[in-house]
Amino acid sequence: MGGFFAERDSRNPLSVSADDHRADTQQFCCSTDELVTIDSHFFHEVNNRLLIIQFACAKLINGLSSDDLNHSTVVAIEEARQQAADLIHQFREAKKKELAKGSMTDLNEIVCRLKPLITRAAHEDVIVNTDLTSKPALVFVHQETVERILLHLILGAMAVISDCGWLTIHTSHTDGVMATTSDLSTPSPSHFVRLSISDTSCEAAESTATELPANENVLSNAVNNAVMRRTTIENVSKIVRECGGQISLTTSEEAGTRIDILLPKVPIIELPLMPAFAHPQNTRGSETILLVDDDARVRKFIKCALESHGYNVLEAHDGDSAINVATEHSEPLHLLVTDLRLAEASGCDIADRLRSEYPGLPVVFMSGLASDDLALDASSTFLEKPFKPIDLITRVRRLLDARRSAAVSELRPKND
Repeated sequence: MGGFFAERDSRNPLSVSADDHRADTQQFCCSTDELVTIDSHFFHEVNNRLLIIQFACAKLINGLSSDDLNHSTVVAIEEARQQAADLIHQFREAKKKELAKGSMTDLNEIVCRLKPLITRAAHEDVIVNTDLTSKPALVFVHQETVERILLHLILGAMAVISDCGWLTIHTSHTDGVMATTSDLSTPSPSHFVRLSISDTSCEAAESTATELPANENVLSNAVNNAVMRRTTIENVSKIVRECGGQISLTTSEEAGTRIDILLPKVPIIELPLMPAFAHPQNTRGSETILLVDDDARVRKFIKCALESHGYNVLEAHDGDSAINVATEHSEPLHLLVTDLRLAEASGCDIADRLRSEYPGLPVVFMSGLASDDLALDASSTFLEKPFKPIDLITRVRRLLDARRSAAVSELRPKND
């Protein structure tokens, strides 16, 4: 029996030896970014396999009568595939939340949690106020970093606030407002969350401190505290810049001191959804479609589905071959169906290159991963693998019909 398994292992490219196990253990001692890449590759490949199973089941079911003994078997396989796809989706969403949890922080939550500590640290006659935005103030900064920024600035302010003073912590959004930065070579994003700390102190004591001799042995408490605060602000400024944020300070004897910190906001991105209406009655066509996917089996089933509805399908396995196929094709190219994740060029790169030759070319993007950062226009759509053949055919037909309608409207004479 041991020889049998050894013989099978020798023929199996996926067999695992003791050395391989140690190598795998070392391989997975990697950074978070590398783990994200591994997870993405895993989800992409699994969803490709599920897509193949789905297309194969659809093809088999269409060729079997309901009383055929194999019909129920294929239906059972399709049900198991659907359950596996649901589990993969749930697992992926859990992983996304787990990864995002460590890199996103709600400023409002941090301020509310730390306010009792800040109040206890303040002088008895110093009033601590909070003025927080009603919307979640999510930023792309780790929680520990936000806490360190806030506490350092608060303690620095407490050291210089005079008796009967006040301190206010304020959060707000800067949507649509371009922040200013002294570094003109660095583009400044327009969407931040602002964390502001205002108090009744004045920075006049700091200018006095800078005029004192460097070897002065005795400094007043006020000057010492002012120097400490300036050092704190300089240190916090470095942290804020490393987080992709900005910091500014304004002060006057009348208004006191205000420190504004702008931190990168977590955007809420929603993919444009296709209209929720029934599948078109006529899904057939004769247009030419370029299909790009690096998995030959995926291309085979998608090509079969498209050709069964009358379309002419050209195949390519990567970006260069896609451009070559399109160049060598002397007839018009009507639509591109491409996977987003390819070895060399991405699906977006291929679409951009082809649209320089075929302006307005409709595109169906596919991926085994939800693509939150994919920018779609009216001539493109996104399908998450695994998808049903009818979903692909429907999206293809809608894009082609929309392109045809737009072309017809352009030919109509305009009213004077």
